[in-house]
Amino acid sequence: MTLALRYSVYCEVGLVRKNNQDSGYVSPNLMMVADGMGGAAAGDLASAVAVVELSKTEPEIRRLLDTANDSTLPAPGPADTLEPETLEAPTSVEPESILPDDPILLALEDAIERASDRIADLVAEDPGLDGMGTTVCGFAFDAPRNLLHVVNIGDSRAYRYRDGELTRLTKDHSWIQTLIDEGRISEADALQHPHRSLILRVINGSPHHVPDLSVTDVRVGDRLMVCSDGLCGLVTDAELAPAMAIADREETVRRLVALAHAAGGSDNITIALSDVVDGEPEGTPQIVGAAATVTIPPLEDQALLDTEPPTVPPTPADAETTRYALRQRRGSTWVKALAFVVVPLLVLAGGAAAWWRYVQGQYYVAPSDGMVAIYQGIPDRIGSFNLSHLASTSDTAVADLQPVWQERVRATIRVTDLATAQNTIAELKQKSALCIAQRSARAKATETPTPTFTPTPTDPASPSTSPILTPSVEVTPSSSLSPVASPTPSVSTAPLRRSAEPMSDVVVYRKRRGVELSMLVFALALPFAGYLLTEINLHGQLPALLIPAALAWTGIGLAAHFIVRWRWPYADPLLLPCAILLNGLGIAMIHRLDQMNNPIQQSAERQLVWTVIALVGFAVTAFVLRDYRILKRFPYLMFLAGMVVLLLPMVPGLGKESHGARIWIHIGPYDFQPAELAKLLLVIAFASYLVDKREVLALAGTRVLGFDLPRIRDLGPILIMWLASIAVMVFQKDLGTSMLFFGLFVAMLYLATERPSWPIFGAILFLAGAYGAYLAFDHVKVRVSAWLFPFADWDKNYQIIVAQFGMAWGGLIGTGWGQGRPGLIPVAKSDMIFAAFGEELGVTGMLAIVLVYGLIVARGLRMAIAAKDPFGKLLAAGLAFVFALQVFTIIGGVTRLLPLTGLTTPFASQGGSSLVANYLLLALMLLISHQVRRPELTPGETPVVSLADDRTQVISTPAARVHAQPAPAPPASVSPPAPASVTLEPSNDIVEALAAEATQALDVPPAEPHLPDPPKGADR
Repeated sequence: MTLALRYSVYCEVGLVRKNNQDSGYVSPNLMMVADGMGGAAAGDLASAVAVVELSKTEPEIRRLLDTANDSTLPAPGPADTLEPETLEAPTSVEPESILPDDPILLALEDAIERASDRIADLVAEDPGLDGMGTTVCGFAFDAPRNLLHVVNIGDSRAYRYRDGELTRLTKDHSWIQTLIDEGRISEADALQHPHRSLILRVINGSPHHVPDLSVTDVRVGDRLMVCSDGLCGLVTDAELAPAMAIADREETVRRLVALAHAAGGSDNITIALSDVVDGEPEGTPQIVGAAATVTIPPLEDQALLDTEPPTVPPTPADAETTRYALRQRRGSTWVKALAFVVVPLLVLAGGAAAWWRYVQGQYYVAPSDGMVAIYQGIPDRIGSFNLSHLASTSDTAVADLQPVWQERVRATIRVTDLATAQNTIAELKQKSALCIAQRSARAKATETPTPTFTPTPTDPASPSTSPILTPSVEVTPSSSLSPVASPTPSVSTAPLRRSAEPMSDVVVYRKRRGVELSMLVFALALPFAGYLLTEINLHGQLPALLIPAALAWTGIGLAAHFIVRWRWPYADPLLLPCAILLNGLGIAMIHRLDQMNNPIQQSAERQLVWTVIALVGFAVTAFVLRDYRILKRFPYLMFLAGMVVLLLPMVPGLGKESHGARIWIHIGPYDFQPAELAKLLLVIAFASYLVDKREVLALAGTRVLGFDLPRIRDLGPILIMWLASIAVMVFQKDLGTSMLFFGLFVAMLYLATERPSWPIFGAILFLAGAYGAYLAFDHVKVRVSAWLFPFADWDKNYQIIVAQFGMAWGGLIGTGWGQGRPGLIPVAKSDMIFAAFGEELGVTGMLAIVLVYGLIVARGLRMAIAAKDPFGKLLAAGLAFVFALQVFTIIGGVTRLLPLTGLTTPFASQGGSSLVANYLLLALMLLISHQVRRPELTPGETPVVSLADDRTQVISTPAARVHAQPAPAPPASVSPPAPASVTLEPSNDIVEALAAEATQALDVPPAEPHLPDPPKGADR
């Protein structure tokens, strides 16, 4: 009977790690697994070195097995064979005392030593690799003698399943195993011990770390497995046994991977599984994991010896000198370095030239020394360099225009070319002439007012209840009248006043920075309390970094407050505390999730660093951007930049696919989600575009089913956004990002045009595109199926299923900080952080977080209502809506209201790009609210002050009080009665200021008060 192996091998990165540091090698004679350690750039290299060196022993072992019947291979004695039935975990024995004459074990030991020496040489040439190492576990299959030659160093394991019993063939070289051997902890406790990854032996170049070597028997029907601690470190042997009993080997592998995922999937997973059968060897050697992708750098000493062999063998002293001597760089290195410098410079120069050509092709109309002028370029500057210059000046003064046109000229009027600019100047000249004529007519009308008289009441005893406002006029008596009681002859030339009609209420805002500070204290305290409760509940003591953490978190909050107090004193007092509260709760939850990893991760510290970086961007925005209306000047440039940034993940080599969605770009060691920045650029672009085009887009087209559809010629913008959203859905495989941007554009279209046909038409387009993508692309079907039927496939929909169970376990008030198991949810720190909140804070905490998000959205919409200019209204509403839609999309996906997307929960999820983008969005909202709430005064106007310094007030402007003096009885010789002397007495200075402001805004001559005809007999 001839024994042979039928094997399968599987290797993946897991659910948490970003790269794979495991390596594996399987063949008809060898099965090996190596688990690297030492960081992203070193652990994979170490495991690859070990697997490559072990694979080189394949020819030697095959030669030894071919001579198995010779005397060169001694038969193992009773003491050499391990009995798995009686020994669950073999005792570690020095290799010198086990089978000293077994050439197969000696070949495996030599391969381990070569791997250790190679790692030591690599570290010597590159000190940055210091600390890397790898574990190794595996066996050589000795078919002629029915034996397994097992080698093990580290905490990877080998198992044998025979007759319904699972036996461990190796013993871990870890600190936890020593505690188990001493009886201090149990096997179950070891899975949750904070130091379960502390390894005592590893291949890292040290000669003191030697492997365990052993031999055990094997027979037909046995199932053998070698795995890394990504499986055996998370799943108990009792849980592994039922999976090993499955007859189908591929199904067994899938079940083992599912068990590792269910336990958190916090490490790389590598499994080599084989069945012992009666037959001939089959299969070809396979290398998986890091060893299949990592290139092991050659040693420079060896490369020099290979290319330039010395004529005389070097002495030991010469070898040492050669080893540590300085080496000359090759010429190609300089060529590469020069290429890396010159090529980017050429690209930058070409881009700068194209950009400058575009800038010089732009024109705009703006003031120049008080006159309307044409400028060539764009109204911006880089440092002290102005990007535009004066092209020509007209003879039209800005002051001669109506106030609305004065404001538009001062804000710059963008045009497409020089001819359009000249036409604009001609139109402004016509408007100026018309305005000058109106003002001249008004001045003539007010120079010599026509005297008017108030009729004498019929009943002198009953004064009029509605006195008519007229100027004081004294009439010169004729010469035939008696001079008795006649006033001095004079006519008042004071200009007529407009009728004091009741005006609308004026809201006067206070700065409210003290309110913001008091709320900020509350917002800082809640997350810090969550951090303390996590440490107390998990470790039973206060954190060691209590004081530094408190100072750092408090410093971040106060710095943000002082930036707002300095730059935006009238900003909304609720926005910053809400954002800080959400950010702090996110950091506290990320820290809580870090505690469930072994070793404990430092994601919370990195998120705190990203918060500081986001705060720096927040401060730069506050310093640079003084007026949000400047952003209106670049609609097409903003749109182009937003679309390029949004579609960057589609670029080969730059885009990166993660968890089924291609929404990331990879630059150096960092990953970025460009959609976060794109949403800001596109909101600004949409607001600028729609302010100029809203009249055109509001025109009605064909009427269908009672709705006015847009005209065909106006469908260009919505079709472009529709195609872009479908491209994101299809190529980036992300429904959430697609829905976010298309929904944003359609919503802003509706806000600008107030036509319901736009959102209806947009919804029809999006649903049609989504259904087409569902029919054409499998990954869209997978997302929809996971949304509608998550429990139909446990393995594929594991993330959604575990999140549902976690939130159900949290119940109404949650398990408490540190009392749940939110780390079992894959990607809980970013995509599923809201589910983690649901487990530990319950439905109450989830609703409170949603309420905070709702406050931010409500304040943004309130700013949009209060803004006076159309661009400010659209920009504020767009920022609020994109924020609300992102929150709705991600929370809807977590709670299965919508299909799950790859969007982040604003301010709370782990991720630097998301945090920076949301702080920039917050800065824009604060800037808009500051400019909306602050009092805007022009020179010469009376400042509007609050009537109460301690609170915001609504000030009503009542009608002017008019006091009528009774007319004296006329002398007998005078037939016409003297008119009543009427005096205007305003209620306070605020009324006069508001009346003057309203008159200037209207820019029309005041209407003459309507007076009734005088009584019959009166002197006209």
